[in-house]
Amino acid sequence: MIEEWRAIPGYEGLYEISNLGRVRGSVRRGTSGSVLSLAQEKNGYTKVSLYKNCKRKIFWLHALILEAFIGPRPLGMQGCHNDGDRSNNVLGNLRWDTPSANYDDARKHGTAAIGDRNPSTKIKVSDRLEIRRLRAEGMVQREIASRFGVCQQTISELLKGRVDATGI
Repeated sequence: MIEEWRAIPGYEGLYEISNLGRVRGSVRRGTSGSVLSLAQEKNGYTKVSLYKNCKRKIFWLHALILEAFIGPRPLGMQGCHNDGDRSNNVLGNLRWDTPSANYDDARKHGTAAIGDRNPSTKIKVSDRLEIRRLRAEGMVQREIASRFGVCQQTISELLKGRVDATGI
């Protein structure tokens, strides 16, 4: 793939970004056009710091690429990675789309924060069977709730099928 460089909107003459996900100082600015270091976040996204008028601003790399090559972010849209790899910031892997389409992608790729992958999940998916077994053996919901560190209503809702482990 041939690397193409474009000015970063709002930073014209200062920085350029490529369709392969690299950022450099603008050659027109009188620099050598050296490629900047990028930072990989724990969540998998890549960010870059840009400076203008002695002020630093941090941007998500995928959003800058989309803005430079596709156009401004449409209202209510998000930058999406087609393959589910948040570190793959090649233009062909990116698109503007709705939050629900982005979430559908995350579910399809297995990267959605549901069930055990959700850091706020109170009861693991694997615990559902144990909860049902304990209740079938006669343990009261209050005792089960105490064992799993949740309130009695959480156990009640799970047993009634009103929530699953993704909603707890």
